Amino acid sequence: MSRKSKLPAPTPPASTARPRRPADWVLPLLVALYCVLTLLLIMRVPVGAAPDELAHLEYVKHLATQSTLPVFKTVGGSDPGYEFHQPPLYYAVCAPLWQAAGERGGPHFCRLVSLLCGALTLVLLWRAVAALFPNKSNLPPLATGFAALWPLHQGVGASAGNDALAGLICAAIFAVIARASNRAWQTRDAILLGILTGLGLLTKTTCLAIGLVAMGAAWSLARQGESDATRETGSTRRAILQPCLALAVALLFGGWWLARNQMRYGDPFALGAFNAAFGKTSPGPAMFLAAGVSLLDYLRITASILFCTAWGFFGGPNTAIRYLNPFGTQGPPPALLPVVRVMLVPMLICAAASGIALWGVSRWVRTWRDCMAGTRAALAWWFIGLLLVALAWAQFNTRYFQAQARYFHPALLPLALAFALGWRQALGDFWKGRALWIFSILFGCTLAALTLANAFGWRTLA
Repeated sequence: MSRKSKLPAPTPPASTARPRRPADWVLPLLVALYCVLTLLLIMRVPVGAAPDELAHLEYVKHLATQSTLPVFKTVGGSDPGYEFHQPPLYYAVCAPLWQAAGERGGPHFCRLVSLLCGALTLVLLWRAVAALFPNKSNLPPLATGFAALWPLHQGVGASAGNDALAGLICAAIFAVIARASNRAWQTRDAILLGILTGLGLLTKTTCLAIGLVAMGAAWSLARQGESDATRETGSTRRAILQPCLALAVALLFGGWWLARNQMRYGDPFALGAFNAAFGKTSPGPAMFLAAGVSLLDYLRITASILFCTAWGFFGGPNTAIRYLNPFGTQGPPPALLPVVRVMLVPMLICAAASGIALWGVSRWVRTWRDCMAGTRAALAWWFIGLLLVALAWAQFNTRYFQAQARYFHPALLPLALAFALGWRQALGDFWKGRALWIFSILFGCTLAALTLANAFGWRTLA
């Protein structure tokens, strides 16, 4: 009689194991942290102490009281209507709140609109990262936690202006691209991208860069779904029609604004009128170079103010310039030097965190081919969007000195994802993965402390 040996049950391959999901309470906690810190800034920072805030509020007041779109006629930065060239969507949303709350409460309601946009952006970020990397459960909380505690995102959410709404619309475009990356492309995706691009045209000109990404992604992801046989016959009509459909829908929603600007100002984005008003009065690189500042020093100063505004040091760009005195030959004024020295510690922490993220991303890029084809296509368009936003910032700074990190806010999703991917790649293998969360929590506490220092110390975002 043969003896049967017991064989162990076969273990399913790791690739077929069901991915772990982040705990359901993490996203609400991160959104709540963001709202608490941003509300502190809203309550503590005086109205007008955010970039161009009084001019944005003047636009809302005009709509609320005149019920007509304003006309840009400014002659310089001292004119309260120097934001009247902006697209109207944010101001149209805020106008009824201004009418209900009056001039005293209206500014804070306008700030609350920005806070709501910032909170919804976090939700889109979480869902987009989860769609791109369904098998990496720690990426959504890492990326969303970074964005929720990032002083840059909180500062945008605490300001009355169209930046937060523009950021939300750009986040929605990135999220649609992410969700469509690993399934068959559908015509409704192109329609949705067109609607969002049209709303972006009605919100802020910087949305145009992400709108171009939407058109490119519509072509790329629609073509991704074609079979090899279809491609061999040269039948790419559907792939071409998808971005055309998205563009048509975008113009249906936002084309009237471009036509109005063309008739009133002579160009669809009113940039000529804006440059004519500010070109001779606002400082730019040419003025600094003519005053004796070397090109190397100018680039160094631009990088230092960009770094400070990215992490919330000294509250805002003007305050950072006052404390650092980068254009002076003697450095920071002696009376302010102790404060600058105290800030060196969080500066080093943020610089180290950025270095870890960059090193980790450089390592992660080597594993690019491990991603699915749809994920690779979506990520390519995400980072093309980041590149276009960076180029737009660089182009703007060739004309004006605007070394502010808030101009990168439309690319919040790719920035947060890059940070999360970099940290996961750099720290995920240490101490059985515990190092990643220990350092993330410590860094998050540092970012929260910077926001608290602003709310109770600097009390400015400008």
